[in-house]
Amino acid sequence: MFDPAPFSAVWAQRVVVPALTVSANVFVLAGLYALYRRDGPAMPDWQRWTARVTLLVALVWLFGTALVTSAGPNDFVGGVYGGLLAVLSLIVIVPGLVAWGGGYLRSGQVRLGAALAGGPSLTALYVGISLSGVDFDPAGGLLLAVPTAAMAALVGYDLLVVTASPISGGHTES
Repeated sequence: MFDPAPFSAVWAQRVVVPALTVSANVFVLAGLYALYRRDGPAMPDWQRWTARVTLLVALVWLFGTALVTSAGPNDFVGGVYGGLLAVLSLIVIVPGLVAWGGGYLRSGQVRLGAALAGGPSLTALYVGISLSGVDFDPAGGLLLAVPTAAMAALVGYDLLVVTASPISGGHTES
């Protein structure tokens, strides 16, 4: 059994990066759930259902991410199943977040609408351009993470600052 030295590059790749990846996904999911809990009752039915499906499939994404990041070098089956779950869930999450954000845009909440619709759209655009052969090295990983980080930061900011549901017209900032 290979046991890398603590705080080495291999140790960080096998221990720290998977833990940070899963933790980041948990925090993004928790923020989206908190946003749904705050605004869900005031949302139109179509937006509420879009948010529910997106949150449910985001749990599947989280499970797939955990499988992929915890799969060892010899755990091919776990990595493949996790990757398959993650890819299939992204097919639902991206349009779900765009629709959820579209509801905020329709109600005049540009910050939340741009965060929820723009983050996944920019990430999907990056992946599409990358698959067409454009190389973004050395900043490729950063370009992939920034839209999601910005989405999470804007949602978190809105959850901290806005005390009432912005959809219902009770938009009060503290």
